[in-house]
Amino acid sequence: MLSNEASKHPIRMTEQPSIDAMERALQPTDRLFFAIYRDTAAARRIERLAQRLRGELGLKGRPIVVERLRVTICYLGNRVGVPQIVDAARGAAGSVVLPRVKAAFDRAASFVGRRGKRRFVRLGGEGPSALKALQHILRDVFARAGLGGGDEQPYTPHVSLLYDTRGVDEIAVDAVSWTARELVLVRSLLGQGKHVTLRRWPLHNGGAPRGPRRYDSGCSFVA
Repeated sequence: MLSNEASKHPIRMTEQPSIDAMERALQPTDRLFFAIYRDTAAARRIERLAQRLRGELGLKGRPIVVERLRVTICYLGNRVGVPQIVDAARGAAGSVVLPRVKAAFDRAASFVGRRGKRRFVRLGGEGPSALKALQHILRDVFARAGLGGGDEQPYTPHVSLLYDTRGVDEIAVDAVSWTARELVLVRSLLGQGKHVTLRRWPLHNGGAPRGPRRYDSGCSFVA
């Protein structure tokens, strides 16, 4: 039996912190994102262009290695380890049939980054409308799966070429394009310079995306 003093001060159960809250309190170790990668021919053209522009513009940053030349479609954020969100992301991405998209870039410019670094990227062309539509579809699928909508920053499709302290205003460059045939879920090991492919999904020929919900992308995908 509780004493009179104890009955005046009932024991309260403390709330357990959520997994997300605990992860935020720790140092992130992983970054998860979905991306489309360039084909071999496009990779060679992008690599040559990056080297040429680096010399012509007096940039000092080291060009991104060919294996990492990609268009990031959607981020799932920085995490501590690889949590259950990976399984949820796999299920969500696999719940909709996504079409092939054309990636095309004919301009280059710098994005302002952190710690004085500026990301020198390729952008523009006719491809971004389809890439933005693909990103919108995935964000919607993730939101309905309870994964959040990804990065809240305005989405600008691009291919990162290098990082440098100098900024470069937008310039026209030789166009590079390719048709993306698969979507890739990637785990980036922060501070280790390693990327690990977790899953690949084929992108399909023709038509609009199909799945648990009909999507109106507002643009044409590759037939």
